[in-house]
Amino acid sequence: MALTKIDDRGVTYPLDLLDNEKIRFGTGNDLQIYHNNNENYVDCTNSNPLFIQSDLTYLMSEDGNEHYIKATKDGAVELYYDNVKTFATTTNGA
Repeated sequence: MALTKIDDRGVTYPLDLLDNEKIRFGTGNDLQIYHNNNENYVDCTNSNPLFIQSDLTYLMSEDGNEHYIKATKDGAVELYYDNVKTFATTTNGA
């Protein structure tokens, strides 16, 4: 692990990890974030749910140019195929 610097503010420079090294959270390391050279993981190793909290959430391509899913608080959830919206929820359903 190539850790640059930790002080009273926390990590003050990028935290660089090599392949297969994990950032682990929780007493039993229940949540892990890691990369294995081919794939990227956010791994919940227990039966508890994983929450992502935001008023506006996008799931996008790596370069940010293509949408997959957009979810808006008090609004629609939109699904995209090849960057074209193909399905959306509305007040009355879908």
